[in-house]
Amino acid sequence: VLLASNAFGKGPSEVEVIVKDTGAGQGSVERAVTELASVARVTGIVGPLLSSTAAEAAKDAQRLSVPVITLSQKEGVTSAGDFVFRNFLTLEDQARALADYSAGKGFKRFAVLHPQTNYGVELAKHFDLAVKERAGAVVRQAPYAPGTTDFGAEVKRIFGVKTTERMEGRKKVTEFSQTVRIDALFLPDSPEAAALIVPYLDYYGITGVQLLGASGWNSPRLIELSGKAVEGAVFVDGFFAESSRPGTMEFTDKFEEAYGKAPGLIAAQAYDAAMMLMNAAKGQGSDREAVAQRLRDTAGFRGATGSISFNARREAQK
Repeated sequence: VLLASNAFGKGPSEVEVIVKDTGAGQGSVERAVTELASVARVTGIVGPLLSSTAAEAAKDAQRLSVPVITLSQKEGVTSAGDFVFRNFLTLEDQARALADYSAGKGFKRFAVLHPQTNYGVELAKHFDLAVKERAGAVVRQAPYAPGTTDFGAEVKRIFGVKTTERMEGRKKVTEFSQTVRIDALFLPDSPEAAALIVPYLDYYGITGVQLLGASGWNSPRLIELSGKAVEGAVFVDGFFAESSRPGTMEFTDKFEEAYGKAPGLIAAQAYDAAMMLMNAAKGQGSDREAVAQRLRDTAGFRGATGSISFNARREAQK
C-alpha cells in the first residue's frame, strides 16, 4: 500500500496513508473503522487481511458509508453492502479458473480427492459447481482425514481399480486395471500431500489423467518432493512475479527496488487495491459515494495481478 502511494518515490506523494491496527480485542475492528471514517479526508480503506476481521470491518464500513476493499477469502464478505469490495484470490476464483482451463481442454469427467478441512471441502464444492456449469461432472469424490499418509484405498475407489492375480510358474503376479475413466484429478491440498498421493497412480498403472492443483501447489516443494510425477500438472494462483504482462512487470520492478526481494500474492493484491482506490479518488467529486461508484464502475484496470473489473457483487474479476 505504501508503494502504491509513492511513499518511496523520488517525487512528492499525493496520498497520505493512515495505518490502523485492527487489534485482537472485542470491538477493536469497529473502533479502527470508526476512527478512520471520522476523518473527513479519508476516502476509503484497504484491508483487513484476516477472515476473522474482514466481515466485521465490512459491516462497519457499510454502516458508515466508507468504501472498503477487503483482502480476505471470507465467504460472502461483500454481501454487507455496496460500499464493500474485495480484491483477493478466493476459493471460488480458483475453482472457476481450473474449470475454465479444463473445459478448454475438452475434459468432461473429473475426480476430486480432498482433505476434510474447510479449505479442502470448500474448494471441492466450488469445483463441482464450476465443472457442472461447463457441462462436465465430478464422477468420483473422496475425502480423507488431515494427516493421512496411505491413499491406496481412496485412489482405488476413485478409479475403480480391480485387482487380479495369476501365477507365472511359482511366482504370483498381481495386476491392476482401471474401470472408471477420469479425465482430470483435482487435489486441493499441500505439495506434501500431493507427493504422497501421486505415486499411487503409477503404482496402479493409471495413466492419461491430468493433475490439477490449487494455489497451495505454488511452492518449490512440489518439485522437490514429487519430481517427474507431477510433470505436466496444472495449478492456479493469483500472481506470477515473472510474468511479462506490463502491469505485473511495472509493479515487480518497483517492489524489488523498494524492498530488495520479489513480491508475493498478498503484496500484489494490496498494491492493486490501493491503486484502484486512489484511481477512484481522482475523479470529479471525491466524496465517498462518488469514490464507491467509480469503484463499482471499474473495468479493465491494469493491475499487478491482471486486468481487473468489479462484478455486480463487487468481487474483483481478472
